[in-house]
Amino acid sequence: MNPNMNIQSKDAKADVAVIGGGGAGLAAAVTAAEKGARVIVVEARHITGGNSALAGGLFSTRTPGLEKEDISINNDEYFRKQMLYAHWRTNPRVVRALID
Repeated sequence: MNPNMNIQSKDAKADVAVIGGGGAGLAAAVTAAEKGARVIVVEARHITGGNSALAGGLFSTRTPGLEKEDISINNDEYFRKQMLYAHWRTNPRVVRALID
């Protein structure tokens, strides 16, 4: 597997094409590869991870560690930050529920 490989679509041969290199897409790609499929992951950004790159922060808006460091962010501010990162393409109700 070469994450830096830049191939033309006419050269790509695979059993499974996964569109999106976020957490779900990468999990699907690994699962398909473990089952013996030849897999191609197509990612629009220059890095993989998608919203999963920020997943750790979703559950840490109010923790003793943050309070100890005098770091505060309210849920509304964090919601806006997450939605802007995702260009408002994710389901706002789901994101809000996770944050709240």
